[in-house]
Amino acid sequence: MGSVRAAGVIGLAILCGLCYTVWPNRIWLGSTVFLAVFGVLMMLQEVRHGRSRN
Repeated sequence: MGSVRAAGVIGLAILCGLCYTVWPNRIWLGSTVFLAVFGVLMMLQEVRHGRSRN
């Protein structure tokens, strides 16, 4: 379930990045960077928990 959430967050980051290309704004840029970093951290946490379970 966590990987689905991480993929959703990364999908939102891609969407914000596309919005930034259409309408350059600091809010879109900040949202893109924040969501991308947050999504990657969620994926890393999921990988770490997956390894500890096995």
